[in-house]
Amino acid sequence: MPIPVFDIVLPTLQDSDLQQSTLLIEIGERQVSFIWFKKNNRQLLKLQQFHFQGSAGWPPIDWLQDVLAIEPSFIESIKEAVVVYNLPECQLIPGSSFNFEFNKPLIETLCGNAPKGLVLSEKIQGKDIYSIYRIPRELHGLIQKSFVSGKYWHFYSLLLQTGPNTAAGTPCIQTVFFQDMFVAAFYGSDGLKLLQTYNYQQPEDVSWILLHACQQFNIDSGSVVLELGGLIENNSALFKELEKYFGNIVWNEVSTSDWANEELEAQPLHYFSPILKMALCV
Repeated sequence: MPIPVFDIVLPTLQDSDLQQSTLLIEIGERQVSFIWFKKNNRQLLKLQQFHFQGSAGWPPIDWLQDVLAIEPSFIESIKEAVVVYNLPECQLIPGSSFNFEFNKPLIETLCGNAPKGLVLSEKIQGKDIYSIYRIPRELHGLIQKSFVSGKYWHFYSLLLQTGPNTAAGTPCIQTVFFQDMFVAAFYGSDGLKLLQTYNYQQPEDVSWILLHACQQFNIDSGSVVLELGGLIENNSALFKELEKYFGNIVWNEVSTSDWANEELEAQPLHYFSPILKMALCV
């Protein structure tokens, strides 16, 4: 049975608290996160994150079924569910170029046609941009069966909607770290340049990827704001590697004043900041 790596719960949580709660589920290649919260008062009721250690490119169905079976009452009692697919086969398309009929051919051209998944698309709120993405059909089938009235988003769509903690026009690299992978959004003075998921094995892999992108987009690595979020430590080899090349590093931290739950203070505030910010806008 899978065991959560993180398990944050409101001490006074009762089953009745879940009746008006929203459940946000983030499904990535190596992790699945569950966040139960109330929108009206921004109260975090429970947060769980599970890490998958296998060789598959995404959590297999049987493993995900076991995760969903851990606390069925917490899932069956919720008011609504929001599913965030954090899978890398995603492309951003300007609204002027979007055509629903071209979604599948576009994904197959850019990401390959060997995987036979389900292609979904959505317009990013507040922007003239569409996300087109492919997910395993059996994965989506399981989620639909488990959450009949669920709403679906891609991680990229909500990351762009929340944006970095910098003023518009400020060159910035917004990063979110997971197990052996990270998502990076590159912003120049004229807006978004690139949003992509990268795998890495060594800290040097990350610095090379970021520096190469800075060179490609003529961004000065010494002055660009490098925003770090997710599972990265401030005393880790990865952080020390990034300090060598980036002179303006900030943390993407969620304010505890945004969430009525002191339990968050026991963890570094940047661990869950990206997904908690997304929860406020779904």
